[in-house]
Amino acid sequence: MLDVHKPHYSDAPALIKTPSAAVREYARLHVNTRDSDFVDSAGRTLSLRGVNLGGAKFPTKNGRTHISDGFFEGMYDASFVGRPFPLAEADTHFNRLRAWGLNLVRLTITWEAVEHEGPGIYDEEYLAYLTALVEKARLFGLAVYIDPHQDVWSRFSGGDGAPGWTFEKVGLDVRAFQETGAALVHQTYAGDKSAFPRMCWPTNLHKLACATMFTLFWAGNAFAPNFEIDGQSAQDYLQGHYTRAMVKVAEAVFHLPNVLGFGTMNEPLPGYIGIRALDKLSGPLKNDLMPTPFEGMALGSGFEVKVGRYAIDSLKCLALGMPLSTELTNSGKRSAWLPGRECVWRQHGVWDVNSLTGLPRLLEPNYFAKKDFGLDFYVPFTKAFARDIRTAGHADWLIFVEMPPADLGLCPFPIFDTEHLGGGVVHAPHWYDQLTLFLGKFVKWASFDVQKGSPHFGAGSVSRLRSRQLRELLHQAGTHVGGAPTMIGEVGIPFDMHEREAYGGLVNNCVVPTMVNCEAALCATIDALEASHLSYALWCYAADHTPEWGDGWNREDLSLYSETAAREVPLESDPHGVHLGGRALAAFVRPYVQAVAGTLVGTPVYDAATRTYELVFRHDPTITEPTLVYVPTAVQYRDGYEVYISDGEYDLEMQPAKAGGFVTVRYKHDPRKQIHTLTVAPKGGLGKGRAPTGIFAGLVAAFTKAFSKATSYRSEWQTLEKLALENKIAREKRKGGVGRRGVADGSGYIAEKAAAGGSDRATERLVVDGSESESFAEKASNTPDGSSGVFVSPFKTRLSTADLLLTDGPPSGQLRRLESSSEMQEDSSHPGQPGEPSNPAEAHAGSRAYESGQSHAPADDPHNSGETYATRALNLLLQRNSTVPVLDSAVLMAANQTDPPAAVPEQAAGLLRVQAATGPYAGPYRRRPSSRVPPTPPVSPLAARGALARPKNSWDDHPPTVPRTPPPRSPVRGRTYF
Repeated sequence: MLDVHKPHYSDAPALIKTPSAAVREYARLHVNTRDSDFVDSAGRTLSLRGVNLGGAKFPTKNGRTHISDGFFEGMYDASFVGRPFPLAEADTHFNRLRAWGLNLVRLTITWEAVEHEGPGIYDEEYLAYLTALVEKARLFGLAVYIDPHQDVWSRFSGGDGAPGWTFEKVGLDVRAFQETGAALVHQTYAGDKSAFPRMCWPTNLHKLACATMFTLFWAGNAFAPNFEIDGQSAQDYLQGHYTRAMVKVAEAVFHLPNVLGFGTMNEPLPGYIGIRALDKLSGPLKNDLMPTPFEGMALGSGFEVKVGRYAIDSLKCLALGMPLSTELTNSGKRSAWLPGRECVWRQHGVWDVNSLTGLPRLLEPNYFAKKDFGLDFYVPFTKAFARDIRTAGHADWLIFVEMPPADLGLCPFPIFDTEHLGGGVVHAPHWYDQLTLFLGKFVKWASFDVQKGSPHFGAGSVSRLRSRQLRELLHQAGTHVGGAPTMIGEVGIPFDMHEREAYGGLVNNCVVPTMVNCEAALCATIDALEASHLSYALWCYAADHTPEWGDGWNREDLSLYSETAAREVPLESDPHGVHLGGRALAAFVRPYVQAVAGTLVGTPVYDAATRTYELVFRHDPTITEPTLVYVPTAVQYRDGYEVYISDGEYDLEMQPAKAGGFVTVRYKHDPRKQIHTLTVAPKGGLGKGRAPTGIFAGLVAAFTKAFSKATSYRSEWQTLEKLALENKIAREKRKGGVGRRGVADGSGYIAEKAAAGGSDRATERLVVDGSESESFAEKASNTPDGSSGVFVSPFKTRLSTADLLLTDGPPSGQLRRLESSSEMQEDSSHPGQPGEPSNPAEAHAGSRAYESGQSHAPADDPHNSGETYATRALNLLLQRNSTVPVLDSAVLMAANQTDPPAAVPEQAAGLLRVQAATGPYAGPYRRRPSSRVPPTPPVSPLAARGALARPKNSWDDHPPTVPRTPPPRSPVRGRTYF
């Protein structure tokens, strides 16, 4: 707990460490998973912040999608060496990424880059380049996870990924895709390339080329059993070549320690799998020409069809789902199939030609609805893929799993058996603000929930929408991926939003570029991710970005870097130009904890307005390495900064200007404390413009103290509440009866507790098995968060006062455990009860005695002297001069009703008088109605026995004051650096 009574100032100046000759390897040595966290070899919880390396989707020569020259001719001899950037430039780019605080690279590679020349022919030069690139990243402390990337199958179907020869093996003619509507491809787009429809490439997912290839890849055995390629089923042939290509990559990089693992496939699409009606459009995405799956099959077989044209920004299309117009497509009646080949789906009876009319006729509209894509196909593939990759590389490599973007509504998310996958699984979904991405406009008070089809208005509503979406992804990891860690594999914003204002908009007849909306959009995105404490990889870093063509792929413009971008960090703070080219740096280059020596308490908060960052955590006593916090001095703190700590000490690992001028704070906490706080603020203190001195310092310290004490009370109360419930259950079991809202049986005891408040009375159920070896308190103390016995209550309401104190079986072992914990004895000014055993074995003996059903403490228990659990609970709370709301007259009445009667401390008597003066249920956290007259305190049996003997109404004129703790000192402040 934060010790606000005895704050430390750093007596000695913080040590300044310069980087060693070889950058210390923070990445991978050793990054693994523990429950839902990423951890390193020291056991510290990691925050992974990375970036996708863009520019790797297309070949080095004439690869940009707006270039048509050599597109088809380069199908077999395309080279990806130098993608995402040449090795000669790697040091510059990786140095920049490290200066931005990034510690992870999602390295996008494609199947085509490895095996473009033909089946089984691998590009060894590219594999050597890839290995050297990953080695370069290692030298800059960057972890790498290999992302086998694809978008709508291939470059030749409007995206990237698979080699062009895969179409030929199936019998499709890539040169006919544009005319037949089989795919919308930027390189073959008939109109102005610069007018290629925004975010239109995803519409290819249900068009003939992409949908056919993915259906055969995943489920050829199920839906096209009669179709073979070179003597193998289409499914086995395609999956085999894909996996073997990725195995070649694994063999090339297996010796590099900064490789975390592999993804299975970027945004795997189901093709036709799961479509219930082939004659209807499915999904919310409608843009440009949109044939239904059946119309696409007919078009590909040489029929002309009227197809609806949609616009993504049309209210008619969005609200009513109606096309703007219909257009006759494939008037030349060209076939998308190679000569001598025909539609594989016609071969399998999905559709045919009417012998009377000569027109296509749909025979099986739900042909592909018989299987579940995720459960029946993706999960088995993932298991086999993980096995092959780990065999070629390392058994402890992580496997990053993902499904199609949830916003597309293509298929349900399957349940992964992580044990069958060999453990080490990471949930890696993608998340974008769809309104901003697809419409290119950021409005902080408006958004659209694509999954539910509902708009959201108001900044609060939009913020809640983002939070809910991210919470659902975290929840999905717990329910479907075995509680695996979650890392958002892609997230970002378009920089060409608002009519390309980042490149210059008209203001007073002058061209004035502005990044205001881009910064606001990216800042809102990062805020949402940090609020859920999610690791993530931003999309993207495109080294050869240009203002005219953006990232060089389908007119997308999401790169955080552009060589032509205006300087955002002044020359005096960045003399070596490390940050040159960065865009909206203030939005995402911010302080954050890279490795924490324990578990977080709440969520680290960065306030962009004041540039103040606060971290609160509970340390793990088994971890000896310091907590690491990244501080971007050149971007955020050019005028200096200050570090505040609650205890312990810290030193600074400062990087020179040529490395970007950032600092790593190495915080070594005081192990005698439980909760630790570290704050980074601009020079002047807490982002307020001046250091906290005088009265202001006192106010800051008082607020900090109040917050920490409230946290302490909550933890203590929840623990006592849990112990009381255990006592209550034990009483009922000894009586052999059934308690209120409880059912007893031979295998266990079910205690139910209704949650009060509101009209809904939700019932919480807790199963207690009498045969278990651990008590509730011990289970709480053994939780993974290292909470040392402080139980976080799952109940929505508290037990009543009587439930807490009317206990006949004193749980002395559990209470001793609580009182002897480091949190309860962190301050020597608040010792435990006299005679309290400090021997853990004795405390455990008390716990075991209670668990075994004994209704009283052992004979040698030092507390077996008539002191009841009620009194000890009161004393425990009163150790801190507590005025928590439960200390009212009903509490003391209940204490007096125990057997033997409780001896109430004098301090409690004073608290009773205070409580009585403000009502029997009033307390410091309850607002007292100003119109009510304070009631006369009730006469209790406790008072009748003389425990609270006093002159009548003596407190009415002179109410006693509750003893107060000394005022806190100022928070710890570190040195200021420039």
